[in-house]
Amino acid sequence: HADLQAAVLAVLGQRGAWLAAQNPDWTYALNTDDESIWQMGTRAARVALLKRLRERDPQHALDVLNSTWKEDSPDDRAAFIATLSIGLSLTDEPFLEAALDDRRKEVRQIAAQWLTQLPPSRLCKRMIDRTVGLLSIKKQLLKTQLEVTLPEACDKAMVRDVLEVKPPQSMGEKAWWLQQLLAATPLSTWTQRWPLATLIQAAAKSEWHTPILVGWATAAERQRDAE
Repeated sequence: HADLQAAVLAVLGQRGAWLAAQNPDWTYALNTDDESIWQMGTRAARVALLKRLRERDPQHALDVLNSTWKEDSPDDRAAFIATLSIGLSLTDEPFLEAALDDRRKEVRQIAAQWLTQLPPSRLCKRMIDRTVGLLSIKKQLLKTQLEVTLPEACDKAMVRDVLEVKPPQSMGEKAWWLQQLLAATPLSTWTQRWPLATLIQAAAKSEWHTPILVGWATAAERQRDAE
């Protein structure tokens, strides 16, 4: 169970380290920085090595990852790129930007997720350009209204930035595109223009409240924006 490996590592002592060496499936738990594992180890062992390298030297870990990226399997690439959340920085952007063209959907999705956590990234700038004209707040006497312009299309460039064209059931196309765009746009795009309370209150009264609020909530989760 890959999702439990970090918890397992936290409680292993000397005997656990010995035990890990007895079964190839447990090599992820080997406490070693031997980089020959990257060439010969199992996927789990390579992921564990990559995590240790990212914690110590993120750039070196990225170089190791890049050294075999083109030869690695799609499943391997998806597992490896997930480790870039450790020590994530703009230094990783060129690699992640290139990964948006990967054939594997999971790789593209993870790359986009990490890029949305880097507000100066090119992906974030493209999203700002796409969304900044879609929302505006108009005040009339005591009434505050959020005016919404739905996106007209989901073009190839948007698909490359991991927007899905086909909406889920019971949701219109344009509302779906709006929700995804807002989810990938830095929240500061809106909070620098209007107070947060004003945004939420105005969005709640809009006929498009669901895609707007869900989009912002998703953005808050992805960007780890507690406020």
